[in-house]
Amino acid sequence: MKKLLLVTLGVLSVVAIAFGQQVLSRNAVGYQQVTLTKGQLALIRHDFEELDTALAVSNVFASLPINTRVYLWNDTQTAYINIGRGAGGWGTQGSNELYRGRGFWVLVPASAVSNEYQVFLMGEVPDRFTAPTTTVAILPGIKLVGYPYPVEMKWTNTTLAKSAPIGTRLYIWGGNAYSNYGRGPGGWGSGTNVMLTPGMGFWVQLASLTNWSEAKPYTWP
Repeated sequence: MKKLLLVTLGVLSVVAIAFGQQVLSRNAVGYQQVTLTKGQLALIRHDFEELDTALAVSNVFASLPINTRVYLWNDTQTAYINIGRGAGGWGTQGSNELYRGRGFWVLVPASAVSNEYQVFLMGEVPDRFTAPTTTVAILPGIKLVGYPYPVEMKWTNTTLAKSAPIGTRLYIWGGNAYSNYGRGPGGWGSGTNVMLTPGMGFWVQLASLTNWSEAKPYTWP
């Protein structure tokens, strides 16, 4: 999966490729370009706030072919919401929205015409007004989540990794199989090498902890 982050400041055509700068303009619009390979599950996340259009499945994935499926995890029912695109579109379930801090699956069917499809996950970059901190609800059990800001972050630098109890497990999807890491008495072991990249979803499994709060990790916007 390839990702590209582009940021446009305000309503002007001023472009930045990094967050670590201070400017007077507040608003920033960003996107991630994701390459989906037919017949292969992709575990991704949406890192932005909505602009003029709701971040519904039917809007974000309007360009994907018939029989594409999106799977959203329902925490309370511990089951998937299975959303499929038919000849007439995404149907009523296509109104389900994609939220920051939540991961989800996308599967382009093996029968699709092209081998790869490009999707742009777009929206307003979380800023010091809309999201100086972000809280993701964590229920005991298994949770499909994502780092809630559009930056690369070392797993063990997140407050979730730091506060998770012994026995917590992290599952990273590699395209065909999982890599999994556990927290023991001495810490995360090889999990200390895991980097969470923009647009990447992952699973955590834990027996307790109800909220995951992260402060915005960049200065601007």
